[in-house]
Amino acid sequence: MSYNEPQTFGAYPIYAKQIHNALPRRRNSTSGSPVAVKREPPVALVRTWINLLTSSEEKEVKDRASEMLLNSFGSMKNAAEFAEKHQIRIP
Repeated sequence: MSYNEPQTFGAYPIYAKQIHNALPRRRNSTSGSPVAVKREPPVALVRTWINLLTSSEEKEVKDRASEMLLNSFGSMKNAAEFAEKHQIRIP
């Protein structure tokens, strides 16, 4: 898939560029150019990932939960800080 090739969303073609342009933006303080805003995932979703990671599920399920946390927060430390901030209990 290329950046300019359409993907179908229902009956409507959507281009990656359209999705990129719809992302929330803020201005870079030094250059003034737009920068994509990193949004936190929903608390319920993070709670689910943490529960899966600490459950007795298969290794593949745990690996996927870990991958999702790392992709969302960059590190497990950041994920733990988010969990503490939102009072998500880590068993």
